Parts: sequence; structure tokens; C-alpha cells
Amino acid sequence: MSILGGHVDIVRRLLAAKSSPDKTKSTSRHPILVAAQQGHLKIIRCLHGSQANLNCENQYGANSVSLAVLGGHADVLKFLIHATVGLNKGDSLDGASPLYLSVKFGSVPMLQILLEGSADVQ
Repeated sequence: MSILGGHVDIVRRLLAAKSSPDKTKSTSRHPILVAAQQGHLKIIRCLHGSQANLNCENQYGANSVSLAVLGGHADVLKFLIHATVGLNKGDSLDGASPLYLSVKFGSVPMLQILLEGSADVQ
């Protein structure tokens, strides 16, 4: 709940108390995925600083990059690219890559960031 609500101070306290940055009850609610989907960059930075797995996926194979693209969160997408999260991984439903998603939903800003980050156009 603290991640969903963007409560960075609570997340910091939990991490300082040695809570796992990857702890989850469901693959769809992994902390990094929730933070990426909601656009909570400060929380992603906290989780990353605590060695969270930035390359995790939900039950459909979507990763943090895909969710940031779908949410239109440019700052999150830039951070994830800089942290070398895989840009070209397609989901398990139809193989849709983050680049494909940006085109499908007409998100020129997300497309531009992905291209600048060297996403595979093939």
C-alpha cells in the first residue's frame, strides 16, 4: 500500500528495517512494477538503492519498462534505461515490446525516449 500511494518515507523506513525490496504476495504487485506503473520515481530509486530486481515481470511478462511506457511516465522510463533494464523484452501474451506499446498507443514522448535509449526497432 505504501508504494501504491507513493509514500516514499514509509518505503524508506521499511527498507531501513531490512524489509526485502522484492517482497510481494503476487507477481502482479511486485514493488518495482507497482512503482513503475504509478510513476513513483523516488520509490523506484529507494528500491534500486536496496538492490531490488528492476528486471522482474508480472504474470503476463510485462516488466517495469513496459509499465512505465503504458503509464506515460517519462522520468521513470529514463531512470530505468539508465539503470540498464531490458528495453526489448516483449510480454508473454503477444510479445509486445515497450517500443511496440509506445507506437500502438501513440505515445511519441515514450517512443522518443526508447529510441534515444537504443531500443531495437527490428
